[in-house]
Amino acid sequence: METMDYAPSSLKRYLYAIVQCGDALIFDGSADYEVPLRNIPYQEIGAVDGNLLPGKSAVTPENVLRHERIIEQLMRRFTLLPVRFGTVLADDREVEALLVARYATFQRNLKRVANRVELDIKILWPDEEIRREIEVSSPPVERIRVEAALAAPGKNYLLRRMQEQTVIEEMRRRAIDLSETIHRTLLHYASEGTCDSFVSPGLVMSAHYLVERARVEQFRQVVVGLESEPREPKGTCLHFLCSGPWPPYNFIDQELGARET
Repeated sequence: METMDYAPSSLKRYLYAIVQCGDALIFDGSADYEVPLRNIPYQEIGAVDGNLLPGKSAVTPENVLRHERIIEQLMRRFTLLPVRFGTVLADDREVEALLVARYATFQRNLKRVANRVELDIKILWPDEEIRREIEVSSPPVERIRVEAALAAPGKNYLLRRMQEQTVIEEMRRRAIDLSETIHRTLLHYASEGTCDSFVSPGLVMSAHYLVERARVEQFRQVVVGLESEPREPKGTCLHFLCSGPWPPYNFIDQELGARET
């Protein structure tokens, strides 16, 4: 990588990221970055792009993974805002116009994610075991079961449906209680976080956290500790999946993506 004075290009530009770097740079396409890239600067920020190669913006697993790898490679060196896959601009002038038009937005978001990365958490539980435990221990479920056993066929069907819904609602309540408690704990070790509870019967929680780079290992150790904690009902096991560090996809304004051509 070297500082450069580049000649404006009339080729279509494929955009990867907005970076906190106001230097005109060229990346030579070594193993570090896979393809030749440039940083087109404007004041204290820049847009990292490359030539639009034939077929490289088509939505294929290979192209999507390549796009993600390059952003992750850039993330090791720069504070950045990842740009969505397939963002193509007409030429250098359009890239520069994007930087000028959205400069304040880019700066605000770069400040938000500076020296931070995203870590993602998914928490699974044995939903069939939870379901069976609720079916035998929940008083509301038991009352419906007794009433259904004495009811005529038509009403029996409706009561069985009600019983199933009652079990699901109890699973939801338990999942929300669990996830809210875990989320509050993890927020102590993160700058920000978002959390969805009971995404599906087997997925208790899906969450994203913006974590300072220096605290990534501490955050992971807290996750390990939370996974090993005993749960009620006794024997309930949660399985934590922690992934990252990733570029901060879930902590930037949605309007950052440039228009696609």
